[in-house]
Amino acid sequence: MPSLLWPPDQIAAVRSAVFPPERGGYVRDDVERQLDRIALTMERGGPLPDLAGTAIRRVPLASGLAVDSVDGFLRQVYLWQQDLLHREPEASVRTPEGGAGRSARVRWTPAQQDWVRDSRFAIRTGKRAYVEHEVDDFLDKVLVAMARGDDLPDIDTVLFYPPRRTGRGYDALQVDAFLDQLARLRPLHDHVDRADI
Repeated sequence: MPSLLWPPDQIAAVRSAVFPPERGGYVRDDVERQLDRIALTMERGGPLPDLAGTAIRRVPLASGLAVDSVDGFLRQVYLWQQDLLHREPEASVRTPEGGAGRSARVRWTPAQQDWVRDSRFAIRTGKRAYVEHEVDDFLDKVLVAMARGDDLPDIDTVLFYPPRRTGRGYDALQVDAFLDQLARLRPLHDHVDRADI
C-alpha cells in the first residue's frame, strides 16, 4: 500500500506544537493524545484520520487550550496532507519492496497474540473512559489479523466514545497507552510472499 513521505519538519512541528491557554478551551490531554497519534501516523507514512471529525472535549469552566489555535493548527496539518497527495506520485509516495502486485503476509508470534489477548484495563466512569464493547471489538479485530498473518487494523484512526453519563467503561488513559504500544509492535517476519507459505 502506498505511504506518504511526510517531511521531518512537519512531523517535528506536530511533536512540538504549543497552544495558548483559554477559559473553556479544549482538554489538554485530548489535544496531546490526538497530536501524538497524528505524529505517529506521519512517522509511519500513513494518511491522517478525518481531523474534522475528531472528538476533542472542552473544559466547561476551567482553563484549557485555545480552540481557534488548535483548530487552525489541525487545518494546517490537513493542508499539508492535501499538498502531499496532489504532488507527483513518485515525489510523494513510496511503494513496498516487491512491487504493487506482491501479496504480503506477516507473522505475529504467540507471545504477541497472548499480550493482546491478556490485556486488561481498569474500570472507571465519566468522560475519561471508553465504552467497553468498542475497545473489545477492536481488540478482536487485532487478534483476527494476527491469526491470519495480516497487517493490524489502523490503530491511528480508531475512535472510542465515552459511556453514557452513568455508565462505566475502560480507563481511557490505559487504553491509549496500550494502543501506543500496539502501534509500535512489529511482526517476526514482514513481507513474505503468500505463495511461499
